[in-house]
Amino acid sequence: MEKILKAAALPVLLAILALAPTYWSRLIQGQGAYGVMPVHAAEIRTVRLALKGLACASCKYAVKTALSNLDGVSRADVSYKKRRATVLFDPDKVTTQQMIEAIEKIGFQAEILPENGR
Repeated sequence: MEKILKAAALPVLLAILALAPTYWSRLIQGQGAYGVMPVHAAEIRTVRLALKGLACASCKYAVKTALSNLDGVSRADVSYKKRRATVLFDPDKVTTQQMIEAIEKIGFQAEILPENGR
């Protein structure tokens, strides 16, 4: 058994050593261990929207769904009572104008609140 292990160990070691330069060169070039570019954290921004036309509490869910379905929106919190939406989004994937258009498409109105707006 020991002879078999020793005989198998050399080819395995040689194979590992043969792959090592490729592995390290990929890491140095920023491609990750498997040739995939590492994921960088996206710049997430927050926008607050004033909402108009909400007639009932279920309207809140319609707005939340419309926003959440946009590629680039990571979170949408909607308050029926305050008539506000707070949206976390990736500006490289979605714009505030696209958010407003999505809300208008389902029959409501929205406008961007200033950062200090209440």
